[in-house]
Amino acid sequence: MDARLIESINSVGSNKEVAPQGLLAKEVVDDDFDEDVPIPETSPEAISFFTFFRYMTPTDKVLMGIGTFSAVAAGCILPSISIVMASVAEAFTSSNPNTSPKFNMGFIASIVVIIACALFTFAYMFFAFWQ
Repeated sequence: MDARLIESINSVGSNKEVAPQGLLAKEVVDDDFDEDVPIPETSPEAISFFTFFRYMTPTDKVLMGIGTFSAVAAGCILPSISIVMASVAEAFTSSNPNTSPKFNMGFIASIVVIIACALFTFAYMFFAFWQ
């Protein structure tokens, strides 16, 4: 007989686990665990903000500054889309007979394109410089 099969047959009924292929796994020992012994809790050491960035070169600092500015700019631009979408709704209900909805929608579409380009540029700079 194969030695692995003999070991798996001998381990049946004992305190050993058998792997699915019949290989001898590990021996289970329940006597080693003591519930009264406290487990020491180790927490990670707290560091300051400036210690976290201590290995930055001056170039890294400039890039991080540009990235931070870009993140703030992208965050400020994002709510302006709501204002433009309100203008879209107003373009169809304009009370001024001298302006056509087609002219208003063309103007609003150009504003949307400008906002989208600015948002893409600042968001790209943020992600590129903070990575």
